[in-house]
Amino acid sequence: MEKPISSTFSQKILVRKSRIILFVTISLFAFTVDLSSKWYAGYAISEEGQLACPYPECKEAVLSFGTICQNVSNLNYHKDISSEIVKDFFSIRLLNNTGSAFSFLSGHNNFFILFNILFLAGAIYFMTRKKEIPLLPLIAFSMIIGGGMGNFYDRLVHDSVRDFLSFLIPRPWASNPYQYPVFNMADVFICTGAFLYLLDQFIFCKTPEKENALEINMVEKNNGN
Repeated sequence: MEKPISSTFSQKILVRKSRIILFVTISLFAFTVDLSSKWYAGYAISEEGQLACPYPECKEAVLSFGTICQNVSNLNYHKDISSEIVKDFFSIRLLNNTGSAFSFLSGHNNFFILFNILFLAGAIYFMTRKKEIPLLPLIAFSMIIGGGMGNFYDRLVHDSVRDFLSFLIPRPWASNPYQYPVFNMADVFICTGAFLYLLDQFIFCKTPEKENALEINMVEKNNGN
């Protein structure tokens, strides 16, 4: 027995609303964690006081959530601001990155602002307009968008992305460890989301081609037996 059209339409609206709610929740969570961690990392090791600007090159000395920094004239913008948390492994190191990951294309902040606008607009349109999105890609795109929003905020307000997570990777074959490029929580959300999406596409996603290939293999095995 077919469901009434009104019932089917209501279910579609409910599914879309649930998807949008989950998308907004995860994106805002990633965005908030990113900005809060940037503020806390700077506040925790700053020597200039609560309302000082801990990052060396923040535009107009503005902290997360629009807080105006004070005592800006007393800052040395060229000093290395860092604090070792785990000896010879993990440190909080405050840096401003005007490029992308690994400081690629540094100094082209306006280009990345435009790229972020186009990417976020396209991703949000895709997430809200597509009729059916599996759960894992939905979570993945939400994390990517939330992290992208965090870095986009930084580029608009600070003219750079604030990085602070610094790791030294041990190299038994070398005399010194490898300094992994400094990153932030937005990068963590973006990379995790990208990993989940690839995981879904290459492992969990069943396309018609994959299903047909699986059916053919099963038939060949049965014929062989």
